[in-house]
Amino acid sequence: MADKINISDDYINRIKKYVQEGRFKDLNDFLNQAIHLLLYAEDNKEKFMQAITVIPKGAEPTGQTELKEGDKNGQ
Repeated sequence: MADKINISDDYINRIKKYVQEGRFKDLNDFLNQAIHLLLYAEDNKEKFMQAITVIPKGAEPTGQTELKEGDKNGQ
């Protein structure tokens, strides 16, 4: 049996918006896809970080990126 999972009301409302837009079937579909993606990223951390690293035009690649919680679309 799984432990209880607490999700903030803000996150629930944001997820519901995506469900209503038809991007996901329901809350469980969203959570399963999110968990799958997070586990894939953790299992392949180095390759995943390389794939999502955005290098500004003219900048030297550092191999590092800095995303903060709440950033949308890497902005």
